[in-house]
Amino acid sequence: VFSNIIRMVEEAQNRPSHIAKFIDRFEKKYVTGVLITVPIFIAILYYMNGFTFEEAFYRGMVLLTVASPCALVASATPATLSAISNGAKNGVLVKGGAAMEALATMDVLYSDKTGTMTFGDFRVVDYEAATDVIKEVVFMEQQSSHPIAKAIVSKFSDLSLDAIDSREPIEEIAGLGLKKGSYRVGKPSAFTQFNDPNQYHEKSAGDHTTILVAKENQIVGYFSMSDQVRHEAVDAVKGFQEEGVEVILLTGDNEAVAKKVAKEVNITHYKAACTPEDKINAVMASQEKEQVVGMIGDGINDAPALANANIGIAMGSGTSVAMESAEVVIVKNDLMKLLYSYKLSQRLNRIIKQNIIFAVGVIIMLVVLNVLGLLDLPTGVVFHEGSTILVILNGLRLIREPK
Repeated sequence: VFSNIIRMVEEAQNRPSHIAKFIDRFEKKYVTGVLITVPIFIAILYYMNGFTFEEAFYRGMVLLTVASPCALVASATPATLSAISNGAKNGVLVKGGAAMEALATMDVLYSDKTGTMTFGDFRVVDYEAATDVIKEVVFMEQQSSHPIAKAIVSKFSDLSLDAIDSREPIEEIAGLGLKKGSYRVGKPSAFTQFNDPNQYHEKSAGDHTTILVAKENQIVGYFSMSDQVRHEAVDAVKGFQEEGVEVILLTGDNEAVAKKVAKEVNITHYKAACTPEDKINAVMASQEKEQVVGMIGDGINDAPALANANIGIAMGSGTSVAMESAEVVIVKNDLMKLLYSYKLSQRLNRIIKQNIIFAVGVIIMLVVLNVLGLLDLPTGVVFHEGSTILVILNGLRLIREPK
């Protein structure tokens, strides 16, 4: 965990924001322009204005000093690193300035349900299957880290699995479930073409999360589980909605479960029975409308959508694949921390704009004073370097937590 955090911080420092990249590109052209302008300025004063060479050269050195873009270059990077450090102290790892800067521009926030809006701490509340079927399911689910798998393994931890054939490989079907030989276990949408003599499919219409078990081409059992909504998720959704960010729930669960969770967290729009492809399509559909899209998830199934979103956000308790695919990691699994980072990003963008306006304003003022002959070198140095220090200090304000 700690080595991953260190690596993420190192990656963040090597991924500057878009504004920082623009300043870096502008700086090279600007410096070249100043170095060309200064000799021309000296020549004009010497040959056309009757200045002695010493006076013209002195004024040229003042121009070279006050026109250098020190404060402008320092406008973005110290502020961005301060914001990233602030987020890290509060349990949010942001992989680079671009992600921290982009958070404030988010228009739509898609969220997975299990482990994000809910605790992902499932409990088996109802089931029906033969003992040999249950043993096969428990054996298969032992190979998975999904919260549903953990719930089933915990529920039937006293069963002996000695008779299970462990030589058959267990295959994970992305977004649908697991397969071992003739057995399959997973979400109901994966079993629509299977025979269902006991009408187990009807169990998936309730407001509990339900998975089905099939042998050969016949459904032979089901497991229904309950989960609880995170209290902080309700406040976080409300906060984002007040900021004008639309929050949409994407879940692989059935319509009844999706509707129930959406109602509890006050989300208007949701999509149920989503496969990983459905989540990617939802993200890309919003991007085609030129919206900045955020995606929160914690599972392997969420990783493709996290990678495709403008801002991928992973829960710290999730899979390593999800965290690798995301630009933001919520270490403490608290969605209010994401809202905090969103507002921190807004503060970052405001401070960067303040710094740029201040830095450019000081340069223009000092250049004009020098052209008018009202500025000497010591005064120019004090004002120029002073502006650089003020810009850096203004950016460092982001390290402090707001009251």
